[in-house]
Amino acid sequence: MSNTPTVLPARSIPAIVDLNKLQQSNNKPTPTLAGNKDLLLDRFISRQNVIGKLPKTARLISADIKSWGQYEQEVLHDTHLHDVSQERMVWVVKVAYPDGISTRGGFFDNATQLAVVDAQTAQYITSMTTGDYRPETSPMYRLKIASPNENNSKW
Repeated sequence: MSNTPTVLPARSIPAIVDLNKLQQSNNKPTPTLAGNKDLLLDRFISRQNVIGKLPKTARLISADIKSWGQYEQEVLHDTHLHDVSQERMVWVVKVAYPDGISTRGGFFDNATQLAVVDAQTAQYITSMTTGDYRPETSPMYRLKIASPNENNSKW
């Protein structure tokens, strides 16, 4: 066996990538819901249309149109959802459910729900429910977390 080093054929070297530019472009993806705050108000869904769909058990507290950026600042404390432009107009609807409300996460007695829908398309964006949570109503409550058997544990 020879100790002569193997020489590999020359290959084209890829262009040098500026990682700073790549990171900057990845930090701000293009929002799915683009800004629309420059549209006239008649292009947005009316307040009546937004609140007219509330269940009879609900009591309206407020329904305000504002930019997604304002909502993030006031409610999410500047946590950003990059799918929605800061300049996108949304309806923020706050509703009380004195008799409670059932959610995917379980049941809340004496609940308040804050729902956000797109002001132009009525597309649901997000919601937040608070109240007296009943954990026994959660789908996760019934799951049993498997623990390792002491005799054959391989953690």
